[in-house]
Amino acid sequence: AIPYQIRSDLTVMPGATLYIDPGVEMEFYPNVGILVLGHLKATGNENDYIKMRPVRKQNNRAPFYSNEFMNDNI
Repeated sequence: AIPYQIRSDLTVMPGATLYIDPGVEMEFYPNVGILVLGHLKATGNENDYIKMRPVRKQNNRAPFYSNEFMNDNI
């Protein structure tokens, strides 16, 4: 799977829910994170983990990044 690369802070506002599905991989740039003021539902399982880690370089090129998600789902 191609990881979502998060370049700027994500905020889940009060009354909103961010769903993170099994198998999703997220890579965070330095000093970037998720602030949850609403709800975060991250449901992995023993065969399909949710992975959150620092961003990785690939082939000495600048990484692709995105922090736009449809319907608050990742």
